[in-house]
Amino acid sequence: MRWQLWAFCSLILFGNTATAAESVLASPPKSASASIYGQWRLVGASVDVPVKCRHSVLHITQDGYFAEQSHSPAGEFFSFRAKARIQQEGSRYLLTLSPPRHNGKPDCLGNSASDISNNFQARMHLQVSGDRLFHYIGSNSEQGYLRYVRQP
Repeated sequence: MRWQLWAFCSLILFGNTATAAESVLASPPKSASASIYGQWRLVGASVDVPVKCRHSVLHITQDGYFAEQSHSPAGEFFSFRAKARIQQEGSRYLLTLSPPRHNGKPDCLGNSASDISNNFQARMHLQVSGDRLFHYIGSNSEQGYLRYVRQP
């Protein structure tokens, strides 16, 4: 059951692109706080995280890009990048992502690049608390979260 929950987490990140990705803007709004920008390393979660996924890194850039990096179960380097529209409400952020560009390698769960593209989730709910970033599986912590720390 726990692996199914993690698979669900992966689908949240790489779910359906039915939302209007064409309207995503590359530049972040002026209201987005600098606290969300930077490199974040996965350090914990409220759900089980497969070993290969425990070293995932997120990048959120001031020029409006979101990227993830990890390694496949076979050790291949996985990377994707998408334009991001960032909306802030206090310490919470809603990221609306464009369809991702990736390096064609499988992700940390072994999902193929085509599966990731075909099932990509265009909206992410994040919250920053000091040097921690919480990626909510749903719109809040009730459905689970992934916890990251800011990297220097």
